[in-house]
Amino acid sequence: KIHLKTPLFLFLVVIVLWVVLVGLPIKAPKVDEIFPCVLFSLNPNAAFSYALKGIADYMNRGRELSWWNMFEDGSFHFTVGAAFIMLLFDILWMSAAALMIDFFFSDQDFTLFKLPFRNNYLASSGTRLDDVEGNNETDEGLLHTRAGISVHRLIKVWSSTNERAVDEMSMEAYVGQVTVLLGHNGAGKSTTFSVISGITAPTSGTVSIYDLDIRKDRSACRKRIGLCPQANALFDRLTVNEHLWFIHGLKGAKGSYKTEANQLLSQLKLDEKADDIATSLSGGQKRKLCVSMAVIGGSPVVLLDEPTAGMDPGARRDVETLLESIKVDRTVLLTTHYMDEAELLGDRVAIMAKGRVYCCGTPQFLKKRLDWLGQLRNYMYA
Repeated sequence: KIHLKTPLFLFLVVIVLWVVLVGLPIKAPKVDEIFPCVLFSLNPNAAFSYALKGIADYMNRGRELSWWNMFEDGSFHFTVGAAFIMLLFDILWMSAAALMIDFFFSDQDFTLFKLPFRNNYLASSGTRLDDVEGNNETDEGLLHTRAGISVHRLIKVWSSTNERAVDEMSMEAYVGQVTVLLGHNGAGKSTTFSVISGITAPTSGTVSIYDLDIRKDRSACRKRIGLCPQANALFDRLTVNEHLWFIHGLKGAKGSYKTEANQLLSQLKLDEKADDIATSLSGGQKRKLCVSMAVIGGSPVVLLDEPTAGMDPGARRDVETLLESIKVDRTVLLTTHYMDEAELLGDRVAIMAKGRVYCCGTPQFLKKRLDWLGQLRNYMYA
């Protein structure tokens, strides 16, 4: 079965369009039939073909073509000027068509065009827009702290499978704390990160980064975020130092890159690997480098998707020490499916299953409210 958003479907569409657009000029009418020429010129290949025929006619008659005479009939009623105008019109209508297609079929949120029938389209595609509050338990003792990340009634539906990866999720991550999103594989943690970081748009609901709406201020939100994805996003031919230099510059960070880079590498015990290329690093060292790239540049929000995967216990302690040192004026949100790691790293833990956060609070609150190894497993694997 071919879904509408798969590369195979896109490849087939492109091939068919290419054949149609290239083949139509062959069947184009004679150039003295103006109205059919206008219709065929909605295909830029046909309009370009008419323009070339008009230019060739001028050359055959020994005349010089200029901006002033390009609308003269010559031997053809459909002039070179008319062909050029149609080419410009083709740019406009094809750009508009591309924007409309992207609006309806892309996962990205198209803030440039808030079309009035967007909600009707989502409703007809099976997306539920009338969210209800999740039935979750929250530690109220920390709610006075400022939220660096605020997620409210977040829903994400993958249209290719109609799967609801995130289902009416609400949570907050606070400044000066490490918040851990704890859940089994497939709970929706990485999808949530993808929405929070602005990589993909939410189907409905709101995500705020320091009071900025990710839908309305995506560019500003992204500038505040340092992301360590689940897969190692590294350049094979760059050294450890070059990775940090590149990300530091990409974030437009102020201050000395060298001082911050040396400090990070020292804390994570990567200083001896500073001039080694990424491919020479072990799996745990690559994860350390990805964590460093997320942290460098003073990003107010640090998102770490399973940062300690593949690390030995010593390396995990290095990451714990780093997070303790940077969290003072930042919002740190990380994911894991290990309960002991959530307790070790997190000031607050949000338990996620089936796309929802069911319980959120300090490890002490969760231990008091739940049997840490009993009811917690029921939440995660029910």
